[in-house]
Amino acid sequence: MWYKDGQDITADPSFTIQAGLGLVVNSARKNDTGTYTCVAMNEMGTANASAEVHITTSVITCEGKLTLRLNFDSTSPLSLA
Repeated sequence: MWYKDGQDITADPSFTIQAGLGLVVNSARKNDTGTYTCVAMNEMGTANASAEVHITTSVITCEGKLTLRLNFDSTSPLSLA
């Protein structure tokens, strides 16, 4: 199960859950900033992990090697291969 700021986002169309890979924020916007939590459960118990996500600009730089420009109001998710 996935949560944003304590609210279940598992069925929210703004997000895509990719089994074994993680969560995709479709059409990321500044209001997608928040605390994201993944909760996994099985017969052995429960585990969870959280991360603070801050979306502050339309330019993301990765170690000076990659610059992405995002349109926050786009209807297409960002995909990298």
